[in-house]
Amino acid sequence: MEKQLEAVIANAMNQNGTKGVVCADEQGLALIHKGTLEAKSAAALKQLTTIAAEMDPHNKLEAVSLHFNKSTLTVHQKGPLTVGVHKST
Repeated sequence: MEKQLEAVIANAMNQNGTKGVVCADEQGLALIHKGTLEAKSAAALKQLTTIAAEMDPHNKLEAVSLHFNKSTLTVHQKGPLTVGVHKST
């Protein structure tokens, strides 16, 4: 699984404007990270998706998106994994 994660992260980092990527497990522990997103951000991103899902429990959470003046941070829940992608705008 580690090689697959490395390939997915490398692919994401090669996308235009991507500044950082982090992937966390169900407990919020960083499995892999690159660029601007550090391992310590994994737990916060996991918690962010948990809180967002509780706000509308009748619908499946697709993503949480934070918009900054020069970048965006999008957090996806993919099964047991939480993936954060930081991009320039």
